[in-house]
Amino acid sequence: MRHLQRFLTYVLLACAPASAMIVNLSFNEFDCTTKGPACTGVPHDAVTAVNKVAAIYDKRFTDPITVNIDVEFDGFVGNNVGASYTSRVLLSYSLYRQKLADDAKSQIDFSAVASLPAVDPLAGDEKVFTTPANARAIGLSSVAPNIPGENGTPFDGVITFS
Repeated sequence: MRHLQRFLTYVLLACAPASAMIVNLSFNEFDCTTKGPACTGVPHDAVTAVNKVAAIYDKRFTDPITVNIDVEFDGFVGNNVGASYTSRVLLSYSLYRQKLADDAKSQIDFSAVASLPAVDPLAGDEKVFTTPANARAIGLSSVAPNIPGENGTPFDGVITFS
C-alpha cells in the first residue's frame, strides 16, 4: 500500500500544480461483465490511498484552483500496473516566465524566477509545454481541463490502475 501511495504522489505532482487547490477525483471501475468472476470492482484500499494523497495536495498547496482527475481501475496486458496521462498546453516562453514571476510568493519562488533567462534559451522555438492545471495555478484561469470524461466533466489528468 505504501508503494501505491508513493506512486500516486508522483503522478499527482505531474498532473497538479502547487495550490490550495481542490482535487476532484472521479473513480471509474472495472466493467465486471467482461472481467469474469474474479472481478471485484473498485478496490477499497486503492480508493483510500488515492483519497489520502489527494488530501495531502488539498492542504499543502495554496493557489485557488480545482484539479479534476479521473481514476480508473482496468486490466492491462502484460506487466503494467498503472499509467497516467495529462494533456498539455503550449505557451510562449515570455508569457510563461512572466506568469511565474507574477505568481511568485516566497523567497524560493523569487529565486527560481530570477534564475530563468530573460529570453528563451532555445532561441527560435520560444514555446513551453505545461499542463492545464499548472497554467491555471500561475494565473491563466482561461485554460480549462480538456480531457473529455464519460459523464461530461473534463479532466486535467487520468490515472489508471491494473
